[in-house]
Amino acid sequence: MVYGTRFENQRLVFAGAETVDGLLAFQGSRYVHAYVGDAYLQIEQHLKAGRKVLFTGTPCQVHGLRQFLRKDYDNLVAIDLVCHGVAPLSYLNEYLRDRGVDMDYDNVVFRGKKGMSLVAKRNNEVLYSKYKLNDLFYTAYLKGLISRENCYTCPYASLSRYGDITVGDFWGLKRTRQIADHPFISVMFTNTESGNRLLADCGDKVRCVEQPLEMATKSNGQLNHPCPRHEGRDKFLALYSRHGLVKSIKKTSLYKTFLKTSLRYRALLFASKLKHLIYGK
Repeated sequence: MVYGTRFENQRLVFAGAETVDGLLAFQGSRYVHAYVGDAYLQIEQHLKAGRKVLFTGTPCQVHGLRQFLRKDYDNLVAIDLVCHGVAPLSYLNEYLRDRGVDMDYDNVVFRGKKGMSLVAKRNNEVLYSKYKLNDLFYTAYLKGLISRENCYTCPYASLSRYGDITVGDFWGLKRTRQIADHPFISVMFTNTESGNRLLADCGDKVRCVEQPLEMATKSNGQLNHPCPRHEGRDKFLALYSRHGLVKSIKKTSLYKTFLKTSLRYRALLFASKLKHLIYGK
């Protein structure tokens, strides 16, 4: 069994899958809080029955699972993510409603074929899609304005991991001849013998190039410290109950930064399209 997150009735929940097709619903990053429900209990039952289980989640969710189980299982492998924090799901739903998205979407991802974009879908039909620099919710999340409050003091944002394997983006990677032809590269390091065995079992299905650990820790902030709390966070919280999400964000200092960044991005996008029309490439 493999456990990950997927959307059900506009809620991000943990669920299990035992087929390759079932894994497809777990694909795509979601930067909002996921409900564990009875997933830990299901996992315990599978483990006691002798089934192999792979669990993927944030570091706090992985630690939560291990605390729930109260013992180690040889048939459990856990993968934790280099986590920037998560926003409340209610914020996302409120934002999509403000952007005119009907609340019958069946999937939302923050990463996909177009890179770091907020995309809401229904039956694979795109209902909303904007690149991070041109999307207010995405910007507010990345800048540390709308995460859950506990994320700003997260004790798991360090090299002390509870997962057998840790994965994330390899920010700061120095390109070499070995990896120059790959535009998207993950950082991955093993923390236990179980993680080592799983990676070895993958064989050549996973292409790995060893790099110094310092290269990853230097540019991946959340391997060293929690996501910084934005200076406008207190003002946002004070305004939210009266003005809602979007209006409250717009009343903070982040909004001026967003407008400048968004305008610059749209100007570059227009210039790129104009160049394509003129030169055909």
